[in-house]
Amino acid sequence: MKAVQCGLIFLIAAMPAWALAEPGIVAVTAKAERSFEPNILNLNLEIWALSATAKQAQGLAAQQFKDLQKVFTSHGIRKEDQQTESYSLSPQYEYNQKTQRNQLTGFRVSQNLRIILRKVETGGAFMDAVSAGSKATSNGVNIQNIQWESDQKEKAQAELLTEAVQSARAQADILAKAAGTSIRSIHRLQPLTDRGPAEPRMERAFAMKAADSGASTELSPGQVKVMVEVSAEYVLK
Repeated sequence: MKAVQCGLIFLIAAMPAWALAEPGIVAVTAKAERSFEPNILNLNLEIWALSATAKQAQGLAAQQFKDLQKVFTSHGIRKEDQQTESYSLSPQYEYNQKTQRNQLTGFRVSQNLRIILRKVETGGAFMDAVSAGSKATSNGVNIQNIQWESDQKEKAQAELLTEAVQSARAQADILAKAAGTSIRSIHRLQPLTDRGPAEPRMERAFAMKAADSGASTELSPGQVKVMVEVSAEYVLK
């Protein structure tokens, strides 16, 4: 047994380096993308109220919420497309130079809502209606940001993955042919993180300026882009 073991060790040691190396691999990446006209507008709104007492502040915020519900109804926003994401009631202080202490000045209520508007063509009019009842010192609605979306994205991502994988294989075949060989099998395949461009946003300052000037707010939806990318490795013959 010892002689056989020694002989086996000698044979392995004597094998050329290429015999122990991994088979040839060709690595490629491929992507596929598609653009859509947005048919969903996501908005983040903040209802706020400021008053001398907590109860008064909550009452102002509650009335602002009721007024918003009328706007939501007139623009066809369903209950399932409205969600309160946070609610806070906090005391407000101001530093008193004479006493060198913080002095309570009132209370502030903040309620953050996420709204889905499916009639995107009414986006500008909706934003004007939302901000119409705001009062500079006591209560109002802030439009934090907006984001365009399409309900076709999920379906498109599955289709684009197929296209990207097919493109990756086509690239690998071209490279293998140029090298005088062909593809034997796939070694590794994985999707990469979606690196599509961020959706366009518009901050509240613009919307408020349009409302204050008496002009109607106009929005430019652009397009929603979906992109997928895959990384693939193939074993050469």
